[in-house]
Amino acid sequence: MYHLQAWKLVNTHRPFLEELRYGPQTAIAKKTKKVISTPKTGVAVLQVLASLAPRHTEVLQLLVSIQQVNKNNVTPYADLKKVCMQKMTTTSEANLRNILKELSDHDIIQSKKDGDGIECFYVHSKLPINDIVDFKRAT
Repeated sequence: MYHLQAWKLVNTHRPFLEELRYGPQTAIAKKTKKVISTPKTGVAVLQVLASLAPRHTEVLQLLVSIQQVNKNNVTPYADLKKVCMQKMTTTSEANLRNILKELSDHDIIQSKKDGDGIECFYVHSKLPINDIVDFKRAT
């Protein structure tokens, strides 16, 4: 029997110490491999949007529309929150934070602090901004 460990195949019939020569593959190591990913492509982003809740898509579309108006292409969190509350896309700050975290986990949006330390969000320019704005959930 063989197990794939790190970059080598490990024979399970070898002595225990020899099998673990390169260290055991822990749960943390497995998660680390999953976390290292490449930036999403346009098709992948649209597939993710199709699988997420409609509110996620609405928040993303609002972020993109604000981003297009801003000259520096970043949106302060307070501005996004204000627009989301006005449009009734989200009803609480916690809800908005959860949506932003989910979109960030999928590498669709990114955050950074501006020169004043204000948290800002943006959609990377390599993503298909127009496709995101025009995205409609299949019915």
